[in-house]
Amino acid sequence: MFATFFRADPGRFDALLYTAESGSAYSLVYPEFTVAVPRPDILKVPLAYAVRRGEEHMVEVLSSWIELKRRDGSIDRLFDHWVLGKAVQSNSRRWSVWHNVLGFPAPPSIRAK
Repeated sequence: MFATFFRADPGRFDALLYTAESGSAYSLVYPEFTVAVPRPDILKVPLAYAVRRGEEHMVEVLSSWIELKRRDGSIDRLFDHWVLGKAVQSNSRRWSVWHNVLGFPAPPSIRAK
């Protein structure tokens, strides 16, 4: 769809205006390009889920789930990670059967020979 832009001679185009989500995907295919997110205001576009007519209960479930994810910060964290490219930081060790269920200590590190 945008092959003309991505394959053009350098300097032919100044920029491609597109969503950050799609731009992030294109930057994986064309790593010489990057996504520039305008600051300080970030434009957020509404998202819709198609629900069968008459499924009011499903609409209520989806609306409640989206509101819960908005309140607990999940949506912002996902946006930061997948759209803005911010790294996820974890301060805790991952759960494992070896440590958390069986109670074994961490295995000795493997040394390079």
